[in-house]
Amino acid sequence: GSDVANKTGAGMLFGTPAYMSPEQCRGASDEVGPASDIYALGCLFYELATGELPFKAATPHKLLMQHLESPIPEVVTRSALTLPLGTGPFIQKCLSKAPEDRYSDAGAALKILEGLTEDWVPPEGGRLVAESTAPEIQALREGDTAEIGPEALAAALHGVDEAAARRAEVE
Repeated sequence: GSDVANKTGAGMLFGTPAYMSPEQCRGASDEVGPASDIYALGCLFYELATGELPFKAATPHKLLMQHLESPIPEVVTRSALTLPLGTGPFIQKCLSKAPEDRYSDAGAALKILEGLTEDWVPPEGGRLVAESTAPEIQALREGDTAEIGPEALAAALHGVDEAAARRAEVE
């Protein structure tokens, strides 16, 4: 038997539609790179901050079209959540349609994020999510009132930066 149907080929789509960058949605595999990872992180950060994905649609095709054509949504944080000033524009830059308009890689995004969060202190009584762990992220998705601290966003960026470095070693 042939495994051809199960393999990704040139021009084929790959990824989770809710987090796919516009270049992935177009099937432009030659354009996929670190900026595509930043877009996916922007989708995750948006979801954590607002409780919803940046784009929602009834079908995967319509969702892909939104990544390609819909305006970047405004970041309106959940009422129980307080983020450092400037986090909304940071997330929106991650969600820019053109790769060159995003942060070039996780290291560049991390530098900006560290500047935003340098003096940030969570509100009194707030619980700070210190690491980007799956149970904590799921709790936030379900409406937990925990604060997303700079450490959680930084942990995600460090993970992407390390993955990019490993990918570069292989190539």
